[in-house]
Amino acid sequence: MALTPDAAGALIGELTRRIEVLRAGQYEGRDKAGLAAVKVDGEGIVCDVTLSKTISRYRSDAVAKAVHEAVQAAQLSLAQAYETLAAEAEKLATEDSDG
Repeated sequence: MALTPDAAGALIGELTRRIEVLRAGQYEGRDKAGLAAVKVDGEGIVCDVTLSKTISRYRSDAVAKAVHEAVQAAQLSLAQAYETLAAEAEKLATEDSDG
């Protein structure tokens, strides 16, 4: 069964609100060695990088790798938030169309 226009409008409104919340958030990731922590915004753009106090002990290629891993982890966190929203949206649409 298809969604009624009112139910579809309500669902779109709720999803739009949730997307705005995701886009306003920040998502953090760290490298496996704990040398770098990175925050990305809701579009996946790096907005903060924090390096460990011991970072100067490492070669530049190790630092670059740590930062790269942390960026990937932060962007993965964002992607997972969107995947969760997509799954919830599908569930809501199915419940509304059944109901």
